Amino acid sequence: MAAARLSAEIQSNHIEDACLQALSSSSIYASPAPSGADYRYVVRTPKHCPFPQDPNTQIQEYLPSGANLKAYALQHWSSSSSSSSSSSSSSSSPSSPASSSSSSSSPATASTDAQQTPPPTPQCCRQLGLSLGRWLRAFHDSSSELPNREGALRRVVASNGGMQSLKHTISFQCLLDRVAQFPDVLTEAVKEMAAAEVRDESQLRVIHGNFWTAKTETSRSFSMRSYSSPNAAPTIPPAAAEIPLLVVDWEMAQLGVPNLDLGQMLAEMYELWLYKRARAGLGLMEGLVEGYGTVTEAFAWRTTLQLGAHLVGFGTSAPGLGPPEQVREVARTGRDVVCRAWRKDRA
Repeated sequence: MAAARLSAEIQSNHIEDACLQALSSSSIYASPAPSGADYRYVVRTPKHCPFPQDPNTQIQEYLPSGANLKAYALQHWSSSSSSSSSSSSSSSSPSSPASSSSSSSSPATASTDAQQTPPPTPQCCRQLGLSLGRWLRAFHDSSSELPNREGALRRVVASNGGMQSLKHTISFQCLLDRVAQFPDVLTEAVKEMAAAEVRDESQLRVIHGNFWTAKTETSRSFSMRSYSSPNAAPTIPPAAAEIPLLVVDWEMAQLGVPNLDLGQMLAEMYELWLYKRARAGLGLMEGLVEGYGTVTEAFAWRTTLQLGAHLVGFGTSAPGLGPPEQVREVARTGRDVVCRAWRKDRA
């Protein structure tokens, strides 16, 4: 058993090492500064340093005062972080992410607590999501459009069949396992569809495999306070305000359909709204979809299906999400998303 675990760890290290070597110097997206702002987002993987003395040891770039996007959002962007957003939004449920985020015309009043960052402006959230979306689209496209650069990476990632199976289990088998807890969620047909997708390897691309808000690191040393509250002093000189967003933890990289990455991230952003009534989550979603760019209708439905599956299969299982009734409501929301996406129902 111990030998098997060690072998799995070595395999994971090998996969992650190959991804970082291939992407750390090339897969970078720097957004233009939003209108009227003196900052921009730079999305990339951590810089990678070879360590030839021990091939199972990695040396990665360290982000001082780092925090993943989910932790940062829950600390600063949920309704409890502001003095006014909770009462105005907690009683409503969005008919769609787009309609909900557009109904918010201004950020909530900032807290006077010096340790709290006010809710971000809609522009800030949308720009962050847009930057992530453009980076993700470029990454997905590169695995099929640039075979000379990514061919070696594809061969390495193709060996990660265990993680490919695990991703399928997390996304769909766990979803079926919850049918008893949340009846009428979906049928076996959805699971069978997802299993069939990976049988033709020629149609698959290199994907991150676990792309969500906890896998994107930003820096706490940069405060968005200076762009949310005009009376707050910038924490760094505005002219130097490049906000890093590092995409980390590549051990689950695999060959798969890009919808797995995009749908999972959208679901996690949506959970910020569903559980915490953080309008920032809706702005992030809109930006991510816009940044990812034009897709086919079939791609959009498949991504929506993944969003719903993640809400039910994973978005109802993590501890501390909310009270039982709220968890059930999220399960019902995910069920409805899955069923409508499966029927291609726009109603």
